[in-house]
Amino acid sequence: MTNITSLISPLKRLAGKVAIITGGASGIGASTACLFHENGAKVVIADIQDNKGEALARKLGESACYIHCDVTNEDDIRNLTDSTISKYGKLDVMHNNAGILDRTLSTILDITKSEID
Repeated sequence: MTNITSLISPLKRLAGKVAIITGGASGIGASTACLFHENGAKVVIADIQDNKGEALARKLGESACYIHCDVTNEDDIRNLTDSTISKYGKLDVMHNNAGILDRTLSTILDITKSEID
């Protein structure tokens, strides 16, 4: 079994990079935030789970922050990207982990643009 620490680059492949992770307060998003952070990225955790997102940002320290963001709200997305660039001066990586679907799909090809919107 692969240990998560084996995925961390000794060269800190993401050093100097700024990454937003939507859905970053729990599950896969939180694991991604931790992995990016361990690889040297400044991490912006974006989620609607304020308590979990803030707790994770505190745990990760100075190079992480939390911004409330509902990915279904265009103004929240705009605020997220604007706030990230204002705080860190750039945005290098956008890991779009958050998602909301109201039905089961067999493949991504089964979803229409209007359903995505």
